[in-house]
Amino acid sequence: MNHILRKISQAALTGSAAVFTTVTTVMAETAPDINIPAPTYGLTDPNIGGLIVTAVNIALIIAALLTFLFLIWGGIQWITSGGDKAAYEAARNRITAALVGLAIVAAAYIITRVITSFLNIPIFTGQ
Repeated sequence: MNHILRKISQAALTGSAAVFTTVTTVMAETAPDINIPAPTYGLTDPNIGGLIVTAVNIALIIAALLTFLFLIWGGIQWITSGGDKAAYEAARNRITAALVGLAIVAAAYIITRVITSFLNIPIFTGQ
């Protein structure tokens, strides 16, 4: 009985090895040539609107990164204050200043968007 099971398993392994090792041709369709222009981020636009939009977007990204760095710095300073009242206050003030700065930048962006939409100035559309 054991001999028969061994022969069956050898036959199954040999058959599966033959199936998995055979080479078949694959007829794949070639992809069409697609020409996608590189993004310019408004820097090559001849109008001032694209330049203003790019500058505002870059300023917002820098403000967000600086806020994140100041929050990390304040958090580390808070953790390492070790009960020192002055270090604790400095860390709390740093975190508060970072959040207030981010709120000011966001408010300036929103106010600019509202004013330009009311006055119908196409600054943010780049036209």
